[in-house]
Amino acid sequence: MGAPAGVSLPRLTRARRARYHSSAMKGRNRPRIVTWLAVLAATSCLAAPAAAQGRGRKPSLSLRVTPAVAFTPARVTATAELRNVAQDDESFFCPSVEWEWGDGTQSEESSDCGPFEAGVSQVRTRYTKQNTYHTPGAYRVTVRLKRGKTVLLAASMSITVREGAFQGLPDE
Repeated sequence: MGAPAGVSLPRLTRARRARYHSSAMKGRNRPRIVTWLAVLAATSCLAAPAAAQGRGRKPSLSLRVTPAVAFTPARVTATAELRNVAQDDESFFCPSVEWEWGDGTQSEESSDCGPFEAGVSQVRTRYTKQNTYHTPGAYRVTVRLKRGKTVLLAASMSITVREGAFQGLPDE
């Protein structure tokens, strides 16, 4: 790992390292090395562009559906979370969101957003929707962030719906 642009670090030769580690030199050299480490840490943080704040990772979409196992009629809440995206990333500003519930039903939502303005517009990172299942079975819930017909990101999760525990009062 090298020094950031514009910062030169002292080169420690084997002899200088040996002197630093000797008990007579520790007190004298330590402040200088700690200062260089502080400079390195500060310049590394300041030099990181806003787009790299996602730690160099690709944008991703996670999905959590609760409860993952339920009884009919089952009302579930699905929460999708956009990760590793800068708040001012225009490509993820105001997408339409398509929910596919696995039971043949779909939901779609799109916001009426104004044009993107750098430094003003912010990316929404959490989307939530509810659905009710009336029939037992295994279902695959899928969420897609879209721009027009292009899918930007998608995520899915499986849930299980069992026959309701309470079927009504028995006949007398």
